[in-house]
Amino acid sequence: MKRWLGKIWIAAASLAALSACDGEPAVAKDSAASDAAGARGAGVGDIADAAAPGDSAGASAGDASVDSSTGADAGGDGAGGDGSSASDGVSGSTVDAGVEAGAGGCVEAAPCDDGDACTVGDVCKAGSCIAGVALQCNGNACAAASCDPAKGCQFQDVAGTCDDASACTSGDTCQQGLCVGKSLICDDGNVCTAEACDPAKGCTKALEPNDSLCGDKSVCVQGACVPTGTIFAHTSSALYRLELKNKAFVLVGNFTFNKYQGEVTDIAIDRKDTLYAITYTDLFTCKTSNAACTWLMTLPQSFNGMTFVHSGTIYPDQDALIGIANSGGWYHVQYAASPPAVVQLGSYGSGYGSSGDAFSVKGIGTFATATKLGSPSDVLVKVDPMTGKVLSEVGATGVYGLWGVAWWQGVAYGFSSGGTIYEIDLKTGKAKSLSGFQMPSASWWGAGVSTEASN
Repeated sequence: MKRWLGKIWIAAASLAALSACDGEPAVAKDSAASDAAGARGAGVGDIADAAAPGDSAGASAGDASVDSSTGADAGGDGAGGDGSSASDGVSGSTVDAGVEAGAGGCVEAAPCDDGDACTVGDVCKAGSCIAGVALQCNGNACAAASCDPAKGCQFQDVAGTCDDASACTSGDTCQQGLCVGKSLICDDGNVCTAEACDPAKGCTKALEPNDSLCGDKSVCVQGACVPTGTIFAHTSSALYRLELKNKAFVLVGNFTFNKYQGEVTDIAIDRKDTLYAITYTDLFTCKTSNAACTWLMTLPQSFNGMTFVHSGTIYPDQDALIGIANSGGWYHVQYAASPPAVVQLGSYGSGYGSSGDAFSVKGIGTFATATKLGSPSDVLVKVDPMTGKVLSEVGATGVYGLWGVAWWQGVAYGFSSGGTIYEIDLKTGKAKSLSGFQMPSASWWGAGVSTEASN
């Protein structure tokens, strides 16, 4: 009330000064200021008289005092007062500071805080702090989101199953606000495949490079771990791998040659699983992964059979390649010599010719299928690997045209030109046809197995 009266009296004094514009401004200004002071003093006296016991009348009068020389309010309501109003010293008008600064110190168009933690982007408008947009509290399947005006975003764990959107996990459940699953096991148990997991697709796998080691005596071939000494059989134009476990012949590929095309008459495999192939005129090495062949040398004569004899036979520490002629001649093929050479070591002997193949396995011996003068079928013979001489005739096989033989895990196998696979008894020489094998309808021309073939 005291401050409100002060503003009225200052305003009256200002009006009086303005009304004296036609007279002498200085005198009118002093007179008006004096009148205003007297009038304001009377008003203040009234306030002082009405003050309650214990109030200081002197303080009230002091608050309302006016400097007559300037016409300005010298009391608590003036420039040195509480700042709620002020006289401009000329017109006597009052200025409300709250209009310029905004209520509560809010500056027009400036960022502010509306006191609500659930809004962002608050801005000052017309003296008030206007709330911005709502705060986005994003939860998930395992955490329910809400907003507390005092604290902001709040999250509450949710229990139960969920989906973490990864194909590499299973059994996803909510745990402490997160969706957690058990990692998918992509190992297919095949050492010749490389497994991985794609979050979008799940388990993926790629084949390990061909000829990668997958055991002490095994290598990877087109995703399969092939033991050293695995049996390979062939026609005149294609190479096959025999999978005894599945009773299936798997096509490796058609023979291809970097030069001197021809029909393959036989193959042989060394202890390192390097495959060699002969045509009627040339010798090649071929990949067991795709049957691609590289030329090594031209042969001085044709061979219908070929085998490696193990180390300690001809060479002290390496296998030696033997070519077998139709006549039964036993030749050492020196493909690594410079120049390459073919040297005859001996033959089967009188009355015997080569049916088409032989095998030599360390600890088992060297055996061949041979033609015999007067015999209606091929015979199985045991030969000296140094000379090729027939040491003993095991017996008649009962089959004509056993052009391929190989040994694996205690069994001698025969492959006939008629397209049949046999088991050959090394004690009697008798060949027994095997059924249930998935085979191509083609004539077998030969077979091969490593000198380290499993016993």
